[in-house]
Amino acid sequence: MNPADFRIHMRLLCANPPVLLTSTTNLVNIPGDSGHDSLSVFAELLGDEKPYFLIQPTWHFADVAKNDTYRAILTRALASHGPGHVIILIAEAEDARVAHALGLDWWNVHHNALVDETVFTPGAGAKQFTALYNARFDAFKNHHLAKSVDNLALLFSEAHSAHDAARVERMLTYAHFINGSATDPARYRRLSPRETAEIIRKARVGLCLSFVEGANYASIEYLLCGVPVVSVPNKGGRDEFADPAWWRVCEPTPEAVARAVREMAERRIDPHMIAKGVRLRIAEHRRRLIDLMRRIQQQAGAPPDWSTDWSFLRGDAFGGMAHQSFAQVIAMLRRVRQG
Repeated sequence: MNPADFRIHMRLLCANPPVLLTSTTNLVNIPGDSGHDSLSVFAELLGDEKPYFLIQPTWHFADVAKNDTYRAILTRALASHGPGHVIILIAEAEDARVAHALGLDWWNVHHNALVDETVFTPGAGAKQFTALYNARFDAFKNHHLAKSVDNLALLFSEAHSAHDAARVERMLTYAHFINGSATDPARYRRLSPRETAEIIRKARVGLCLSFVEGANYASIEYLLCGVPVVSVPNKGGRDEFADPAWWRVCEPTPEAVARAVREMAERRIDPHMIAKGVRLRIAEHRRRLIDLMRRIQQQAGAPPDWSTDWSFLRGDAFGGMAHQSFAQVIAMLRRVRQG
């Protein structure tokens, strides 16, 4: 394979200088090519220019840093391009300490701030479910903690493990399986972001039950739709947008989760109050991203004038990123520079 044709989730945020947004999940070695990884390909295609990489952790960053592949790719990029060129967009305070230990720069821009708030909005429809859990049927998502919740809806993508998917389907037979089946591909239907938002609005409470993961896109989607959250103690960063007005942390037992759901559902919290409060917090992170981009421009000797209407979050973008090849990104860079 030509490395330029390799595809990952990424986004060109700036052409002058070249700034690439991607995530830790996309830090990979190019298959069949021992000399390239997903950061070095972009750098090589630029020639003599030095790129800037903004990296979103998609898992608890202290655990990511223990992964030999991720750590090697990050440290190689740092050695090749120097301080300030590889920047971790942190989701929690611990991320900053881990980044510093690796010699990496960091900036407080939470990846849940890069969700399309024009799709995930409050609605006026009737509530159909007491609680919704939007999560793959993987073991770390702890679906067993929801087994005492009445009128439970499950929204899910394809599981990584057929065994885990079958286990959840057997355990929660009474639940509403929104996508059909996780074990039978013929009966599974993937929902678009807009369809996902429509389902979220039908729930009184959203569930987040993992102990460790990333910052958890589902949590911010619930909140932007005006749905309060019941969570358990966790690492990964989803608590950044928590507030006692709309967020409850309970003990990790089925009984405690069910009790917290009932209490939250009975409060009838104004969905517009939740969404407004969360959008204000998102705006703070987006302002910090603008500050970071202008700082990068200044460091590179370009006019510090980066701005955006956030339209790059729209459509099929996932956290601001699209699944595309490096050749496509370089073509975009050239188009931008040509005006």
